[in-house]
Amino acid sequence: MMKLKTLVIAALLVAATACAHGSANGSAKKEEEKPKEPSADSVEAIRKRAAFELGCATDQLQVSVIEAGDMWRPWTFGVAGCDKRATYLYRMGTIINNSQMPK
Repeated sequence: MMKLKTLVIAALLVAATACAHGSANGSAKKEEEKPKEPSADSVEAIRKRAAFELGCATDQLQVSVIEAGDMWRPWTFGVAGCDKRATYLYRMGTIINNSQMPK
């Protein structure tokens, strides 16, 4: 009976160690996969959308990354121009205005 308890405890320790090791490597791998710069297509799409919503020419808009996204989280962009500002979320081709727009 004592050997069985020892074996069960040893198996649980090995399993817990393997899980902890796997999740540590997984999070490091996720960081490596995260692009440091947004794609040119995403910035252009944000610029066009903001030009329409803010009533401002695309060449007068400054687009900046507020928060880089990854596979699970959207990119957050800030757009400023023509004395207006807006925040947009971008993920996989979908753009969401994350600002309160004046009426």
